[in-house]
Amino acid sequence: MRIAFFLTFLTLAVSVALWRGGKPERLVAFVLMLMFSIDVGAHLFFELDQRSTKWFHFLIDIASWAALYFIAIRAHRIWTLVVAALQTASIIGHVVTFLTVGVSPIAAMIMQVSSTYPAVLLIFIGTARHASRRKLLGFDPDWSRERSVSN
Repeated sequence: MRIAFFLTFLTLAVSVALWRGGKPERLVAFVLMLMFSIDVGAHLFFELDQRSTKWFHFLIDIASWAALYFIAIRAHRIWTLVVAALQTASIIGHVVTFLTVGVSPIAAMIMQVSSTYPAVLLIFIGTARHASRRKLLGFDPDWSRERSVSN
């Protein structure tokens, strides 16, 4: 049920970002959708034991963090920095579970997964803010070094 809810939430966010978002909104939505798709695909097509699953999720999160960080430092948006920070929190959750023997599996899952829900919510908020700035000002630069001139 949790996965179906998240997939619906993520699909709506991606759709809204594609429809009304700028390049940063679309790229962040793409990274999150790709992260989810790779995870689900791996579980469908490969038999991963518990240890392999932990490392696989860690590698997905590291790759996603790198992509989100790359977007965040270039985007003309504050919310992308928050999404990258949330992904950092997820990575810290992985590190804690690797270094600590007695971490509850539920606590570990919460540390590693809970940051994705606010990240998807931020896509909605970021897309709405982008659309309102475009409507109000006639432009909203996607990247930090772009000129604030209507194309």
